[in-house]
Amino acid sequence: TLGWSVPAALVLGAAVSVASTVVLTRVLLDNDALDTGAGRLAIGWLIVEDILTVIILVLLPVAAKTQGATCLLYTSD
Repeated sequence: TLGWSVPAALVLGAAVSVASTVVLTRVLLDNDALDTGAGRLAIGWLIVEDILTVIILVLLPVAAKTQGATCLLYTSD
């Protein structure tokens, strides 16, 4: 986790997964692979990731209130 707490690493992962949806959709579209079986499978998986990201972002304020905001950003030594 590169010295990050697990919750902070999850937030970073959620942000990266949302960005990957846009990039992969554009790559598939440029290569005329969006309507292939593999393209549909990739888009389907990315939609699942995006839904999970929304759930994480909705639950993040609850976790911050429960554990304290600094707990989400820093590891304790």
